[in-house]
Order: sequence, then structure tokens, then C-alpha cells
Amino acid sequence: MNNKETREFLETRLMLLNKEKEIQKEYCKSQWINDTYSYRGQTEAAREKEIVEISNNLVFLDELEHLNTKVELEKRYFLTDNVYFYIYFNKYDSAFQCYFYIDNDQLIYDYYIGSHSGANEWITKLIQDEYDLVSGNSKYSYAFGTFTMEEMMTKVNDSTFKHRAELIEILINFVEGTGECKRYHDMVVELLNTRFSLLEKFVEKYED
Repeated sequence: MNNKETREFLETRLMLLNKEKEIQKEYCKSQWINDTYSYRGQTEAAREKEIVEISNNLVFLDELEHLNTKVELEKRYFLTDNVYFYIYFNKYDSAFQCYFYIDNDQLIYDYYIGSHSGANEWITKLIQDEYDLVSGNSKYSYAFGTFTMEEMMTKVNDSTFKHRAELIEILINFVEGTGECKRYHDMVVELLNTRFSLLEKFVEKYED
């Protein structure tokens, strides 16, 4: 779902939850029972939690629209000619998620991993590690205030975290090679291109 579709989905879900909340409240009042009574299998506490999550996600969408870098859900932001960054809303988990993907993973699939999803997990972890190294945010640096890319991408999924939009902007700037992230972009791209070139040469050498 794009930005508009995600907003419409969240707003519709929020309206439904508030309606159920009112129905439950009226029913409990008429029956002289505690309002923690479950309505449609969902307790009031669980419903309130989801309402807060949706409200936070709507705020997050608003923030994305006001960043200096325009962020579009389900758009492919290419880091290299064959590797792209992707952020989307998973309506089943009710969370925003972001990963790196290989556009054409035939080489990795055929000769190394044998799984399309596994190839994407591998490239995401590889980019995270390379970024952490060149940016000085590696978990091995033991420096105060380091923030790894894996932590950034995990925080994007957390509706309670207040600075998700800023993290997305950093990630997009890294992918597009803009601002302070340009040198990290250039180094990681060169490392990735070298890695893929070596993997391809290795196959050619031992396939002959």
C-alpha cells in the first residue's frame, strides 16, 4: 500500500475500533458489568493499545510527508543497480517495516543461498554490517551513543518510538548518497560491488 492507501486503512481501522469501544461501553452500562468485558474477542485494554498504535502510525505518516526528503511507501530506492531499499506497511502485523532487497538474485539463489527470502535477509544484514563499520556505529566500537543500522530499522517497526521519521530520513539519505551520508553510501556501494564481482568470478572459475 502506498502512503494514501495506508492512511485510509489506518483511519478506517481506527474508526471501527472507536465504534466498537462505544458499543462495548453502552452494553456494559446496560448490563451493569465492568467495561473490561470482551467485545468480539477483544478486551478493552487490547483495543486501547491498538488505538494508540494506530494513532502513532498516523502521526508517523504525517511526519514522513514533512521531511526534506520525500518518502514514499512501496517505492524502490536503489542503493546499487541491483540492490534497493523498501519501506512498507504490513497490515497483518500493523507495523511499518523496511528491508534491503536484491532486484535480480539469480546468482545468489542458484549458487549460494537457494532461497529468495534468504537472499534478501543476507543482503540486509550485509549492508547493515558494512554501514556500521564505515560510519563508526559498529557494535564492536563500544563507543557511547553508537546506533547501528539494525537498531534503526528495528525502531521503524516500533510505534512507540518518537523519532522514526528521522531514522527513515537517515536511511534514505544513505541509500541515495546525499548529505552527511554520501561518504558512507560511496564506501558501502564499492564494497557491495566488489563482493558481487568476486562471487560471480568464483562461480565462473569453478564452473569451468
